[in-house]
Parts: sequence; C-alpha cells; structure tokens
Amino acid sequence: MQQPIIEKRHRSCSKGEIIENDIENVTISKKPSVKDENFSILNEKNYGILKTMNYKMVHLKSMLKYYKQRVSGTKRELNERLYNYLKHSHYAIKIQKNFRKHVVELWKKCKGSALLKRDLCTNENDFFTLESVKTMNISQFISFQDENFVYGFDISSINELFKNSKFGVENPFTRKKMPTNTYLLLKRAIQLQKCLYMDVQEDIEKDEIQDIHSNENIHHRVVDLFSKIDNLGNYSDVNWFLSLNRRQLNRYIRELHDIWNYRAQLTSDVKKNICFPTGNPFSINVNYLTESESTNINYVQYYTLDIINNFITKGKSQDDKSLGAFYVLSALTLVNNDAAHALPWLYESVSHLANF
Repeated sequence: MQQPIIEKRHRSCSKGEIIENDIENVTISKKPSVKDENFSILNEKNYGILKTMNYKMVHLKSMLKYYKQRVSGTKRELNERLYNYLKHSHYAIKIQKNFRKHVVELWKKCKGSALLKRDLCTNENDFFTLESVKTMNISQFISFQDENFVYGFDISSINELFKNSKFGVENPFTRKKMPTNTYLLLKRAIQLQKCLYMDVQEDIEKDEIQDIHSNENIHHRVVDLFSKIDNLGNYSDVNWFLSLNRRQLNRYIRELHDIWNYRAQLTSDVKKNICFPTGNPFSINVNYLTESESTNINYVQYYTLDIINNFITKGKSQDDKSLGAFYVLSALTLVNNDAAHALPWLYESVSHLANF
C-alpha cells in the first residue's frame, strides 16, 4: 500500500533570521533622561511623566522622601511605587473634591436660604447677641424659615435657646413654636461645618455675655435710643428707664405688650406700618424675658431696649416712628412717677385703660 505523501513546511532556522523577524514586531524606544538641572518634584497630576521620562535613582528617592514613601528597592521598584502613589493620589483628590462639594451643598442647605442673601432675613439682629445678621460671620450664621418669613440667628444663641428649653422652643421673634426640624438642621449644620474644618462657636461665652450687658454698654444704648425719641418730637429722660428695678422692668414690658396687642386696638396694618414688615416689635418672647430665672437686670434691660428700638426705628414713615415712640413713653409713665408727672397726657391716655 502506497504511503500518503506529507508536504513538509520549510521555515528558516537561522538564528539571525529569527532575531530579525522578532525585531520587526517589537518597538524599542528609549526614554529620555532627566538632567539634574531640569529635575523638579512631580505632583499628582503629572504621574504619567514617569512612563515617558527616565529619572535617576536619586531623583526617585528624592520624590519618594518628599511624599513620605519608602525609598528602598531597585530603580524599577522605586519608579513603580512612585507612579502608583501619584496616580492613586490624583484620583483620590478628585473623589475628595467631589465629596467636599457635596458636603458644602448640604451645609449651605442646612444653613438656610439667607446664608448668602442676608436681606431675606426679617430680623436685623440676633435675638441674644443683638449682632447684625448682615455682618455676622458666615460660620456663626444660620437661618430658618417660619411660615413665610426667614429669621437669622447666631448658632450659639439658637443652640443656647434649645438647651434651656423644657417644653419646646418658641421663635423669639414671633412667640410661636419653631418648625420641628429646626433643631435637626442646626445640629447637622454644626456637624457638617466641623467636617469642613470650619470653626464654630456652639455655646455662648460667659465673658461675652457680661460685656454685651455691661453697665457702660447699657447706658450708651439708652442715651442713643432716647435721643432718637426726642428727635421724633418728644421729651424724655434716660433716668426714667435707668432707674427701673427688675420688677418695674418686667411690668414695663408687660404694659407695653398689653398696650400694643389689646388696649390701643391697633389693626394689623397699623402694626405693620409701625414695625415693618412683621408687625411685631417684640424681638424676644415676653414670657421668656420676664419669667427668666436669671437675676441679672442688665440682661432684661438690654433686650427691653431692643424692643424699644423696634418701636421707634422700624416705622415705614416718620409718623409711624413717632406713633411707636408714643406707645414706648406711654407705657413708661405707668411704671415711673417722674415720667408720669412730666407727661401727664400720656399717662392719662393709658392709665384709665389699664383699669378695664
């Protein structure tokens, strides 16, 4: 039987030919070397340069030391170690940047709509520190919306209010219960702020309180406000206010509150004209102020003056401000005999109503 013919394939077994064929399929490129005078530390963005440039051992070790990485090993190991570190750092920074941006957006949301637009605030000052909300440091500022109005606070003030509350917190500007999520937003804003490495003062500093409510500061404010009352066409004396004791101050606040809400029978439109735009000059809860366990008369004086300021400066017109001053002085005649003797017509206009 005839054997099948098998055709043999011929290939070159020449060593030179094999090498020549292999070289045709391989691209050999030499990386340019980095000279000492051109050397500089690579940052995370330029990690790819390590694949295109040939760095000396001393260069690689210098960069690894700069980034606090190990410097032992071969040149190839050093190159790979540095490359991996810079590459991973590059993408880690990108992730951190996007995460921080997300945290900032959450922080801004918790801080309220008035964080960057302070004019949205209905109140001009913080209820406790009386610092202007427009100039308050962004780290201390927070705002909340209550119904259709936005109110600005110092974080330490509103936090103090929550700490001292036993039966729920009332908005000191409206005397109504604050929204249920207010405390959660406050705490979350503080936590996020710490994540962003921003300083925040959570508690009222005792030294700061004493300075704000100092006798010198109180006296200066009384002189300023009573000067404004006189400029509205009235006669007044700062001693009518400064001579009031704690009990008389409490009574004065309640008399003024009663005149405003009941005795004068003011319409809501008239109230808004006198104290624009809220129609509520009582910037702090009257019950909170008069029933506070604190015996510091300076504290009560300071916030009573804030109420007086609302009566005489928030009016839409000069006549509205004058009417506000009329009620301020009228209530004062009910608690100070010198004021009653100096302004008998004001005393008579409200004293008979107090008996009803």
